[in-house]
Amino acid sequence: VEGMDIRGAAALVIGALVSEGSSSISEISHLRRGYEKLEKKLSGLGATVFHRVSDPEDYMFVGC
Repeated sequence: VEGMDIRGAAALVIGALVSEGSSSISEISHLRRGYEKLEKKLSGLGATVFHRVSDPEDYMFVGC
């Protein structure tokens, strides 16, 4: 799924956390700008979070 705005992307993350299996959310630039240390906070709740660089534009957003 794609997180096209900050509230929609946050809702997708919550949905992914409560669903079974794994989920993939793309276009996370809004989340990265709007929520400080989101991956660390979600990991603290027991979530397994990682990001993958698949596009040169994504490279900027993952902090590499």
